[in-house]
Amino acid sequence: APAAMINLLPSSGGSGRLELRFSRHAAKSAPGVWEIDVTRRQDEGWGLELREQEMTTPAGIRSAGVLRVHSVAAGCAVDRWNNCQGDRGQWQIQPNDLLVACESEVTPSRVLARLKTAQSARFTLLRWHRGPAPEAEEACSAQRHFEVTLKRASSGDRLGLRLSPSTLDPTRTVVAEVLPGGLVDSYNKEARNG
Repeated sequence: APAAMINLLPSSGGSGRLELRFSRHAAKSAPGVWEIDVTRRQDEGWGLELREQEMTTPAGIRSAGVLRVHSVAAGCAVDRWNNCQGDRGQWQIQPNDLLVACESEVTPSRVLARLKTAQSARFTLLRWHRGPAPEAEEACSAQRHFEVTLKRASSGDRLGLRLSPSTLDPTRTVVAEVLPGGLVDSYNKEARNG
């Protein structure tokens, strides 16, 4: 839980800066979600050993509603797909990834039924504690990480950002708008002129 990751949250007195320190890099604590298209040959299987993920609740153990990858068999469709991904920067399917959907099917029984009959399928996968899934190589050419320190001059100063879910990965948040008059807007204006 995010609250468990926070080690230090000082009071808002003194410098006017709010400092957060996390026990693990916050971007790596979120799940990565990605989709892949896999095709199998007429005479081969997918090469996935899937098990229904269970979770413990106060009422006892029950299905979590997803399939967990237990293993990937060598020489089958998913293994061939994995072997093509090394140079492309995408994640390979590996044990403990969660198969959360196959095309429009989301329940484990329907995903398994779809996989029994399909020759091609789009898998939606989730990997915990790895941050967002890598984008395709051509989309990753620009540097996208930077650090900015903002300082409040008064208690009325606002950050001035509107945030929205990412279109690439809805488990991630992106800046949708920089609002006029906020700290970020002031920083941007100074950076452009400086």
